[in-house]
Amino acid sequence: MKIKCVLNEHTAFHSVKGANPFLGIEVTNSATVHFSVSVRAGHFFDPEKMQGLAHLLEHLLFLGSETHPGPNEIIETIQQHGGNVNAWTSGEYANYHFSCPHQYIDTIIPAFIGAIFSPLFLPNMIKKEINAIDAEFQFKRKDELRRLYQIHKETCNPAHPFSKFSVGNAELFSRWDIDTLKTQLSAFHQRYYSKTNIRVALSAPTFSEHTISLLTNALEALPEGEPVKPNWPALYREQDLKTLITIKPLQEARRLIITFAFQTDIKPLENALFYLSHILGDESEGSLLAYLRMKGWATNLVAGSGIEGSRFKDFNLNIQLTALGETTLSGILNALFYTLLLVKRDDASWRRDEKAQLDYLAREFSESPPSIDTVCDYAERLFEDVDFLSKQRCSGPELLAALGWMTVNNIRMKLISPSAKTTKACKYYEAEYHCASLDDNLSKRCQHPEPVASIHLPQRNPFLSTSPTLKPREPLWKALDVLGEKGKQVWFRQDHTFNTVKGDLYSSFDLQNLCMDSHSSAVKRIWLHAINTHLQESLYQAEIAGLHFRTYGHQCGFTLHCRGFTHVLLPLAKQVLHTCLNHSISLSEFEQARQAQKRALANSLLNKPINRLLTRLGVIIQRYTYAPAKLIESLESAHYESFQHGLSQGFNPAFSESLLNGNWSMEDANTWSNTISALDQQWSDTPIARHVVALGAGKMWVNEVQCEHDDAAVVFYLQAPKATPTYTAYCMLLDQLIAGPYFNALRTEQQLGYVVGTGYAPHNQHPGIVFYVQSPTYSANELFLAMMSFLKEQINNLALYKSFWPNIRNNLLKQVSDPDTNLAMQSQRMWLDLASGNPTQSPKQQLIKAIESFSFEQLVSISKSVIQRENFGEMLLYAPGKYSSISNELGKPINDLDAFKANAQYVSNK
Repeated sequence: MKIKCVLNEHTAFHSVKGANPFLGIEVTNSATVHFSVSVRAGHFFDPEKMQGLAHLLEHLLFLGSETHPGPNEIIETIQQHGGNVNAWTSGEYANYHFSCPHQYIDTIIPAFIGAIFSPLFLPNMIKKEINAIDAEFQFKRKDELRRLYQIHKETCNPAHPFSKFSVGNAELFSRWDIDTLKTQLSAFHQRYYSKTNIRVALSAPTFSEHTISLLTNALEALPEGEPVKPNWPALYREQDLKTLITIKPLQEARRLIITFAFQTDIKPLENALFYLSHILGDESEGSLLAYLRMKGWATNLVAGSGIEGSRFKDFNLNIQLTALGETTLSGILNALFYTLLLVKRDDASWRRDEKAQLDYLAREFSESPPSIDTVCDYAERLFEDVDFLSKQRCSGPELLAALGWMTVNNIRMKLISPSAKTTKACKYYEAEYHCASLDDNLSKRCQHPEPVASIHLPQRNPFLSTSPTLKPREPLWKALDVLGEKGKQVWFRQDHTFNTVKGDLYSSFDLQNLCMDSHSSAVKRIWLHAINTHLQESLYQAEIAGLHFRTYGHQCGFTLHCRGFTHVLLPLAKQVLHTCLNHSISLSEFEQARQAQKRALANSLLNKPINRLLTRLGVIIQRYTYAPAKLIESLESAHYESFQHGLSQGFNPAFSESLLNGNWSMEDANTWSNTISALDQQWSDTPIARHVVALGAGKMWVNEVQCEHDDAAVVFYLQAPKATPTYTAYCMLLDQLIAGPYFNALRTEQQLGYVVGTGYAPHNQHPGIVFYVQSPTYSANELFLAMMSFLKEQINNLALYKSFWPNIRNNLLKQVSDPDTNLAMQSQRMWLDLASGNPTQSPKQQLIKAIESFSFEQLVSISKSVIQRENFGEMLLYAPGKYSSISNELGKPINDLDAFKANAQYVSNK
């Protein structure tokens, strides 16, 4: 099969004869290779009595092959070449993928294919990986999405393979001995992992004849096999439709998921479903969501997502409810079906034309090369014999055909609420739920909805661009320069590299009175939530026309970021800024925002232990970051009058810094500078210092975090003594050097847990590194001792890494020195450079020089000082789970977070 399509001027497509089939995407604005192999061998094909086998097989394919017999050897090989690798198993497909620098493509592709198609299935690895899968299962037992997914499985047709338990666990696999499992794994692999049953997608800057030959030969060498043809019954029987499933969540959540079940070949309806997602997901005035918000029934709505496969697709409307909305399902359904009635009666074809134009602009002026997720999607979609890369205009007959499935007879609803009445618990995850038929009166109302005067279909989009053009080049402004006065500076650079018609505008405001304590920070959170809700409704059409805007909080204030077609972007940015500073937030807006922030923070306290610990680390290290529990207290005590008072004082004094980069002119830069200067503000000459706690050397701080989870977890943080390029280089190099061995030792060999890793961890540009483990079977004390034993052993034997050192350093150099591949990446880097306080002398270039000059002897010397506790700060954060606490003898405990931060020594990197 040959694919012919061009996404934009940076991409071209190839096919390879003999590959069945292969999609090659030539991406000239990227130096990275993304490679994906999709196999029609997902959990739908699991033997009925051995569910989870496909998932176990996926895990084992990286644990020893004929070409790379060592456990994780292929992963370490890819990592040593500056890449990363992963895999997943879904219903119909398993997917294996990697990314790496382009120069290593010819080395890695044959090895990667060999790992997938010539596994050893070593008995000791089978046993260990069963433990890893069980740890994964235990890790996900309190995951709301996983619990919801299991309920979905139990309320569909049990004869459809979707109902199978896809993950597997130790209890299930223990029913067979290792030899039997090995036999079943080999048989499964032999049946499904063949040339006729795979699809391959690759994106790369260019394709050499040698690469094409290597890939062709590797794929041609695979066994031919028999193609797999799905032949399953309907996913939903009659009794599985027109149902209401009530579910009790662990978190504080109220959601209504309305599902329309499409039980047909979905490909001919795809353009119509894209269009319906666009109409039903609209957030502008007159939309379904605007009506639900006005009634106080809902706060958010997402349309179109849902599971899909051969001859089935769930078209979901995922609605975030209020407490009032939970009691008004009849009104919500009436509004939905009235909206669908309007779509059915609509004879204004310009709406479908406009959607096609929006899709064209998004595709034609896309700057981003395909991501690894996109390439994985391409590989899977190659199983369809369609030109999936080109979206077509939705036709009237296609739309009517899709609407024919969107009736009450094809509906399933899930109401997720803490007050849900339940009668049973699902298998494996123990989520409580109840399933009942839809009330007859409710069904009749869906069939004959009452008119809703305030709902109407979208008007013509006033922001739709028809002819974006490049502005005249101004060579004087090719380099970054600054306008405006101190305290309200505007940095400007006209792009002469990417020649795109787009641009970025960043504008940050440091606000002392909205960051100094948890109460003022709570005021800022309420304000930003209310402002963003208002902006999303009033300017939603700008967003879908490619004019993106967002306002987000940072430690010391907030930032406005706008990007898109510059010939219409500046007026939008001025409108957004004016709204931010002048919109009067009503009592109802205040209360909705306050409750939403309380919910979000309360739910964050139910996050998995590792997430909780990493959040706590940021709270401890960064001066103006506050713990979720402390913010909840401040939100609970906030009232409308105190909020208004705090906001009235919040914007003075202010320090502002802006950046315009892209298709801008000097006139644009002066206009924005004048806009900032004209604001009715008191100005500060200096930004608020981004302080971090200086932990100091020679002692370890210990903080225990109680979590609603049985797993124990540990995060060990090493803080560099100074924020210099040399220490930044050291932390990044050490992470590159030992990430693979750390994972292999603690996860694969010792089987300590499912979540195991390391990471470079800067806070406010201050370098550091973290090591982490989460485990269902070991205590925090055992995890920490294993972690420290590994670190001491590795650092004391660093000489073993000397032969890898040039590769490690060169790979990191490649990662940090790769040029920006699009304007958005360039703008983001420049904005981060501004945050460092030294924008004209790029921190990136300083880091490159530090890595280039970094010697192996220097790495050994600094690492020895780490083990001897001579210069790096240390912090141990842990969640005990169902196990006992760590002894205080290990370090100095942080029992009172407020007192610790009040008495800490701070340093600033700006």
